[in-house]
Amino acid sequence: PCGDWDTCLLMWPTDTTPMLGSLKSRLALWILLPTILLASIDLSIIYRDSENVATSVQQRILYGSAKIIAEQLSFNNGSYDISIPPAAFELFKSKHADHVYYSVRTKEGRLIAGGDELSAYEKPIEIEEEKYYLSTINDEVVRVIAIAQALPNSSSGDYAITQVAQTLHGHNEFRDGLITSTVRGHLLMLLITAISLFVAVRWTFSPLMTFSAMLSQRKPGSLEKLEYHAAPTELRPVI
Repeated sequence: PCGDWDTCLLMWPTDTTPMLGSLKSRLALWILLPTILLASIDLSIIYRDSENVATSVQQRILYGSAKIIAEQLSFNNGSYDISIPPAAFELFKSKHADHVYYSVRTKEGRLIAGGDELSAYEKPIEIEEEKYYLSTINDEVVRVIAIAQALPNSSSGDYAITQVAQTLHGHNEFRDGLITSTVRGHLLMLLITAISLFVAVRWTFSPLMTFSAMLSQRKPGSLEKLEYHAAPTELRPVI
């Protein structure tokens, strides 16, 4: 209805919105609002990416541990032999108090080694295939890997399913650390933007503020010529 963009800007209401009656407020609003909006969108993306990165790191550790355990299992004379090396759990060493659980079961679900805290994996799985999922042990959420490993010395193509689970304390702290560093960077960016905007607005509008002060000192009805030689180009027609 206002015809063009410049006319719409001139018709922006100032009487009903006192804060926007100031050109400085308008400029700050037009710069800060898009900046905050973009930062918010970026933070939501960063949160998702940080979750994905932390999950990927934990999954790789679970895979390495499960693979080491699975490779120790053998089938000899109708019985299973397994010896779990310490290296299978050294991968989880960190400052975080995470609990680690493991189990080795036959494809029918019979426990060969480990604890029974982990329920048998009952979904379809192929040999050398790994599956990741979330579960709960002792009221704590854990991320679990289930991997099917063919049994050496087994002529029937038998396999066992190795499961390793870890609580999410380290995962969550790693994710939160990534997010915190990003938020810190965004806050620094907003601070620099706000300071730069404050300096730029004061410097840009200083001629206008000087002109406003000169007008306020004139007597009402005065027709004396206003001497302001340092006025910018935009103010000269007004003067």
